Amino acid sequence: LLGCEYYTKSILYKFHFNIYQRFINIRYEYILIFKSMMKLIIIGNQVMHQYKIYTNPLGIHNAVKEGWSWPAFFFSIIWAIIKKMLGIGIGVFIAFFLLGFIVGVSGAGSGGDALINIAAIITSIVFGINGNNWNSENLIKRGYNYKDTIQAENPEIAIALYIKENE
Repeated sequence: LLGCEYYTKSILYKFHFNIYQRFINIRYEYILIFKSMMKLIIIGNQVMHQYKIYTNPLGIHNAVKEGWSWPAFFFSIIWAIIKKMLGIGIGVFIAFFLLGFIVGVSGAGSGGDALINIAAIITSIVFGINGNNWNSENLIKRGYNYKDTIQAENPEIAIALYIKENE
């Protein structure tokens, strides 16, 4: 009888272990699928983009992607300030500050909050559409010269390819 109990416990243990192992394997497979999906979303499965290469007289290179700018879309004001477009960044900050002040003073409540949210969404879309063009114009104003357009996976590779081809 004691051996039977041990045998039953070992079968139950193996059964639970197999279920746990299957759960771990399934979870691992989902993690791999999730990682590959995120890689596809974030990296775009190594999709090539067009980058405009700019160089200043000191030999510093800068690559600007053509088209939509995700960083400008998500981090509008901060992105503009980091890219040394202080006029746009501070101007939009002051505009939102004034809009918030006016909505707060007028007591618009949830209607005012909705207005601020709509303005923020529109601002993000405008930054996403125009961000890279603004960055290119800003680089030219700061003394950079347009050199070439390179197709690459990311800006660092675009600059490396430009340097390899031209220096």
